[in-house]
Amino acid sequence: MLMLIAVGLTALLVLVNLTGLSLATLRLTRNYALSRAAAPLLVVVALFFLEHFVGLGRLAWVWPLTTAASVWVIYSRLEELRTNWVTEALFSTGFCYAFLWRFCRPDLDASSEKLTDLGFIANYLGGSKLPPIDRWLPPFPFDVYYGLQYYAAALLGRIFALDAGFTYHLAFSVIVAMTVVAAGGAARLLCTRRHWWLLPTAAFLLGGTGMSPWMAFVRDRPLISDSMRFIGDAAIPGKVTTAFGKWLVAVSHVPAHNALQLPAETFGYLVYLGDLHPPVAGFYLLALALLCIAVAERTPDQRFPPAILMASVPLTVAADAWNLPLQAALVAAWVLYRLHERRPPEWGACAAGLGGASVLILPFLQGFGMRSLDYGTALQLVAAGEHTPPLMGLLIFYPLLAVLALCLLRWRSDRLALWLAGVCLLLLVFSEVFFVDDIYSGPFQRFNTTLKWWPWIYSAGLLAVGSLNLASESVPRRRWTMLAVYLPVLFAADLTMQLVAVPNPHAGRMSGDAWITADAVERAILEHLRSQPPGIVLQRPAQGAFTASPGLTMLAGQTAFLGWPGHEKLWRGSRVDVGIREEQVARFYRGDLDGAADWLVQNRIDHVLWLKGEDGMPPGSFDRIQAQIGAAYYWREFHREGEKHVGIWSRRIP
Repeated sequence: MLMLIAVGLTALLVLVNLTGLSLATLRLTRNYALSRAAAPLLVVVALFFLEHFVGLGRLAWVWPLTTAASVWVIYSRLEELRTNWVTEALFSTGFCYAFLWRFCRPDLDASSEKLTDLGFIANYLGGSKLPPIDRWLPPFPFDVYYGLQYYAAALLGRIFALDAGFTYHLAFSVIVAMTVVAAGGAARLLCTRRHWWLLPTAAFLLGGTGMSPWMAFVRDRPLISDSMRFIGDAAIPGKVTTAFGKWLVAVSHVPAHNALQLPAETFGYLVYLGDLHPPVAGFYLLALALLCIAVAERTPDQRFPPAILMASVPLTVAADAWNLPLQAALVAAWVLYRLHERRPPEWGACAAGLGGASVLILPFLQGFGMRSLDYGTALQLVAAGEHTPPLMGLLIFYPLLAVLALCLLRWRSDRLALWLAGVCLLLLVFSEVFFVDDIYSGPFQRFNTTLKWWPWIYSAGLLAVGSLNLASESVPRRRWTMLAVYLPVLFAADLTMQLVAVPNPHAGRMSGDAWITADAVERAILEHLRSQPPGIVLQRPAQGAFTASPGLTMLAGQTAFLGWPGHEKLWRGSRVDVGIREEQVARFYRGDLDGAADWLVQNRIDHVLWLKGEDGMPPGSFDRIQAQIGAAYYWREFHREGEKHVGIWSRRIP
């Protein structure tokens, strides 16, 4: 009970500060939804720039001051808060919905990318000068990945003195809330009919793909991920069980093995999944851009929305660079629309937003820009045999295609809708003609491209064009749009079943470590490591990626000598020393690394873990290691069963 009270009070503290910040910036933005969605971003980007020159350290002294100021602002502007109750309801809904998922499923484990995201947040939690040390590969800097949203999450943790696990969950809930405010605010301005804007907002927050309502017709007892991984995963000969499913894979000529993998994970699915990965930031910047367009169109003579809209393009590079072509195309389409309408945008504001954001992320780009060359990515034409199976593609995208068609058939009634529908259609075609060629090949050739591009295009069309269609004077256009947007919302039923029917044994353990502390021995080791000064810990990765290591190390607030080597190789362009480090760790745990003690000391490793998983090492490995390093490292045993040991070697203090 006390833990729940502490969690609730901390969340309330964060919300009070964010509310005060939004009210304080309202006179600048002149739109409360835009303040709610954009004000935290402005603070984050400014500090992100500053800390590339000087690290500000832990910032726990800040929150008493900002909380007092926020309470005063809220009290003095209660009327403005009441006037904007709809925006507050959107923010609260988004935050509480995301927080409910994180509360019910708080484990930060190796089931997806949660451990990766936790490691990224941990990189920034110390508040050192940027770029920080990569806590999966010390002493090298973390300048190999999009860092903006992880910096933002860590900033939240630094200000409110939170551990990495709680920081993860709280930051995830905040970014979802800001995204929902932006999406709902855009829909509300674009759809002028009372309450109808709630439908496209629900489709954005809760929606699946076009296949989400129909997966039961393809296979028995479908998984919640099946409609997201429909093409090449759920709909293949070995998995379909119904007559329709078998006919579908046959007519689409899906091979039994190595089928082309074309996933599309919507925002609704990502909120359920809980990965604080770059696509979440991509959806946020998309919704923010649409809100800026809506505010600029519905409340003219404002400079702030065009500036933020333009700033979203360079900020995409620091948050989710995969979506840079899409974000740039959306912004360019709005500019061309305004020029076509003989209402050019405020060029000064556009230049200030684009130039200002570019300057603020320049220190980040100076490192990451060079590192990104190691990825070896390039835009390529989709080969003849790698196009989307037409029928399966139609089953995924028919809601979007219907919304776009309904707009284009009535194009004279709303030219803004025409331009937005046109850019969505062109981007959809673009995604079928081109792909980003990365390290993946074979059936995964287009995997990353469709995973990130398709949901972005899908959500942009349903939210923006769907909202404008629902505001149309044409009754058929409104009714058919309502049906097309409603069908993906049925994915909410699958989400509800997951929330209600699937057991949640660790609900409420917001530190994210319950999957470790459920074992009494590992709980003791975790608590011991937390009591130690910050250092480097060696924990054996059982495989290249998606392994429990180094979860215990990360959740203890320590630095892992080696995280997931497969990921580090990917981020660092298959750099050879990562493979060498991986092999050295494997040899050390087998007990056949020459000069093991010197190797540990040279790499400044403070602790070496020997956990239950090491039972599978060759016989005698433990004894050989003890003989090799016993003079430099002392053994602390936490559990013993026969010849099986569990414990930590710690470096002796000279």
